[in-house]
Amino acid sequence: GFKDLDLGNCGFITLMIILVIKYPIGWLIDKKIHPMKSLFYSSLLLLPVPFLNFFMQDYHIGTYLIPAFTIYMAIAFYQLPIVQFNALSGFPLQTKLFPADQFGQFCSANQTMGNVLKMGAGIAGAAFMGWMTFKFGREGNKYLWLWHGLFNLIGFVSLCVMFRYWTLFGGAKFKLELHGGMSAGGPSGAQL
Repeated sequence: GFKDLDLGNCGFITLMIILVIKYPIGWLIDKKIHPMKSLFYSSLLLLPVPFLNFFMQDYHIGTYLIPAFTIYMAIAFYQLPIVQFNALSGFPLQTKLFPADQFGQFCSANQTMGNVLKMGAGIAGAAFMGWMTFKFGREGNKYLWLWHGLFNLIGFVSLCVMFRYWTLFGGAKFKLELHGGMSAGGPSGAQL
């Protein structure tokens, strides 16, 4: 039941904020925060967002009314910088994890597998949403947030496994060398 004008204004404000914060966040990831840590902690902070959206409605606390749109705005502004940290961590992380000699091959394989999974998830998600809409009518649309939250949770568990192995193999000093195995410091040559 949100008004198009209100959503448009919210979108405009958030895009203006993104224009201002994107460069400093990129600098932080390059200079101060390892992309693996940025990705891990931003993913952790984003875990509750779909579930918060699922329960978005007008709330009455005593004589006070908290409109759903106010809650929507609060969630949008909460996640705004966190989403930027999450999104901007991916490419620098690949340069730190993938071997330099086969970087293109690893990126290609990563994108191919990701896109295949997205296609399958898109088809399954459409079937799930069609079933929810059939069963609950227009109210079924909110189950999109549970679908989204479930896959965020699965992704975060996978990221926890990756983070654990990254830490075990040297953390920020980790470098994958296909011909020499994995090492914490690599040979005396330049690191990624």
